Amino acid sequence: MVNQHLELTKYLVGKKMCDLFIYVEIAVDRVHHAFWKYFDKDHPRYTKHEKYEKVIPEFYKRLDNWMLEIKNMLPKDTIIVIASDHGIKPMKGAFVINQWLQDQGYLKLKEKVEKAGVDIKPSMIDWSSTIAWAWEGYYSRIFINLRNRDPYGIVKEEKYEDVIKRLKEDLLKITGPNGEKWNNIVHTPREIYDKVLGDPPDLMVYLDDLSWRPAGTIGWDSLYLPENDRGPDDAEHGWHGVFLIYDPEGTVEKGFKGEIDIENVYQKLLEITHL
Repeated sequence: MVNQHLELTKYLVGKKMCDLFIYVEIAVDRVHHAFWKYFDKDHPRYTKHEKYEKVIPEFYKRLDNWMLEIKNMLPKDTIIVIASDHGIKPMKGAFVINQWLQDQGYLKLKEKVEKAGVDIKPSMIDWSSTIAWAWEGYYSRIFINLRNRDPYGIVKEEKYEDVIKRLKEDLLKITGPNGEKWNNIVHTPREIYDKVLGDPPDLMVYLDDLSWRPAGTIGWDSLYLPENDRGPDDAEHGWHGVFLIYDPEGTVEKGFKGEIDIENVYQKLLEITHL
């Protein structure tokens, strides 16, 4: 796949005149999720494997050579920016978030689920007794069953903030499988964003500083799963991504500059393009 992408990118760079060229390589994300436990010796399920432990280093070498080929095709004064939308870290396991909501009395199903790993469908939920439900992911999005907004909403608007507060407090108390304290983060979208549009969740939940993935399926005999409930996945998303600037004309000072807040990335791009 990466080789195909290289050939396509070389064609476009060589044949199409443009002032700005943006390319996204999804394989950088996929290689981490698929092979992190063979690469990171601190991974809780680290596995030594003569072949697989070489995949990530060899992949990055290929990308480096790849970028050199592209760079050599570009005008000498071209500014190159390399950025990622997230970092990567070991996935310690998955926490069954909808099952936890059931245990806490926030979510009620019409019938007990006997089989492990079942997706919740709207028809399975007893909406007349359900306060909240969750989507899974590398972080969880929780939705309140709000009256006058949702089809079968039961939470009155005047009780909404009380429910949010109580649910937030309960989520922050979630601990690890042996009772160890977790660094959980829970926010409403309006606490983070100046403007909230579309169909946002009511709460966003990050478990143990992103070390545990929220699992949305139900029917498990434990709230803690050793791996992702969706199939093989060795890694969680991390807070710190990559932001690199190569500027041959020296607009940007050389050297490592430390951390930069994501809110400042846009302004930095404006500076280097003189806009």
